[in-house]
Amino acid sequence: MKLDIALIIISSVSLFGVILFYVVTNILRNKINELAVVKKRNKKSKSSSQKS
Repeated sequence: MKLDIALIIISSVSLFGVILFYVVTNILRNKINELAVVKKRNKKSKSSSQKS
């Protein structure tokens, strides 16, 4: 009985950890993509302002 409860607790904690890891990686990926887009815009605006 105690072993069953321990296994349920361990599996639920590990499942929660996987879900949390997935969410955090998605948030970080979105932030990195936003930063990359902002850097590209800055480079484009600087090059276009230098041409004119």
